[in-house]
Amino acid sequence: MRSLNLPSLAGVLCLCLHPPLEATPAQEFSSTDDIIQSLAVFDQEKLLCSRENSGFIYLSATEQPTFYNQKNENFAFSNVQQVAFTPEGDWLIGHIGGIAKKEGEFWTNWDTSTIGLTFEYNNMTAIRTAPDGWLAVGTQRQGVAVFNGFAWRCLNIRNSPLPSNNIQDIAFGPNNCLYFATTKGLAVCKGNNWKLYTTATTGIPDFTNLTSVAVLTNGDVWVTFSTNRVALLREGIWSHLNLADLGVPDEDNLVGKLYVDNEKRLWISSSQAISVLDQNGWNHFTSMKIHCQAQAPEIAVDGSGQLWAAGCTLQKLTTSGWESISLQKQPVLTSKQVKPIHIHPNPVTDRFIVDIPQWMQQVVRFEIFDLKGNQWYSKTSLLQEESYNIDLPAYMPEGEYVLLVRNDAGKRLIGKFLKI
Repeated sequence: MRSLNLPSLAGVLCLCLHPPLEATPAQEFSSTDDIIQSLAVFDQEKLLCSRENSGFIYLSATEQPTFYNQKNENFAFSNVQQVAFTPEGDWLIGHIGGIAKKEGEFWTNWDTSTIGLTFEYNNMTAIRTAPDGWLAVGTQRQGVAVFNGFAWRCLNIRNSPLPSNNIQDIAFGPNNCLYFATTKGLAVCKGNNWKLYTTATTGIPDFTNLTSVAVLTNGDVWVTFSTNRVALLREGIWSHLNLADLGVPDEDNLVGKLYVDNEKRLWISSSQAISVLDQNGWNHFTSMKIHCQAQAPEIAVDGSGQLWAAGCTLQKLTTSGWESISLQKQPVLTSKQVKPIHIHPNPVTDRFIVDIPQWMQQVVRFEIFDLKGNQWYSKTSLLQEESYNIDLPAYMPEGEYVLLVRNDAGKRLIGKFLKI
């Protein structure tokens, strides 16, 4: 088992809250309108998004942020609601216009008419993926859409046994069996066969307002509710639990989403603690201080075992506590700060060449900014020749731009060019 990059898993509950984070520059997420709604990881890559006009941010393994908005890749990324990785590492960006899938350098877009759902007013609640190209998208008012690798299928209260069109969360079980956490109970769909769990069938009072669902490899099914309650289905028997039953004080403590990591461990996020269930039982950690509103953070564990949490800020848990990760746009550097690089031809129409013989066989990052600091191009490549060709995006307007080049050692080169 891969070791978890966290403080000691001694099982001791620590609820000493860290001091509130200081306010950050305006270009970082800092207000309640910019709460990070969705956090996804693949290996050591992180992908996260914010509300409304913030688009989404890709955070590389070296923790360098790349910003995507309506100017990038010709998609309406201004209202990004959910993000996810496929099992192969492709990006899935759920935005107001549909879902964009990034495979390498290529984008595919399923618009709302193709999917059969619309996603206005941030009503996309979840994107979940499974092997063989399967994925499912949940909404607050329209039910769910399922893609089987070939075609989309919409499910709602009119054409299926779904008890509600308000889908709060989705989980895949074995053989693409789907679990839907709704405001009126849990629905399980396997092909054309359905099973519903409600107050009447579970024996659990008020089995409504489910906020999350997770399915473990041993067959256990966990659900959370909108308060501090959780429930477990094991071998056909439901158990009704509070956070206190797991070792977490439940007074004024709100449950967030469930999360299953690559090691098949179950995580529960709450407003006061983050808990993990492994083969040794439950272990608990202080929850990040969200400071913008009392809610449970979004959580994820990357391929190196690093625990990440997102609210108004993005943070990672270290041996000394929660460390805030800057999501501030990188300033455009001047030629006085880095060495110049030769760009030819210049002016540029659609392609130019840069000569970097000294960085052959190194991994190099290329970024292009306009003079206002907006990023128009980013790519990371292993240099195998002394020169490198850069093809500019077709939608990039004419004007002056800055090329910033850096290697893994942190050395930087900079050059200016004119696009005509």
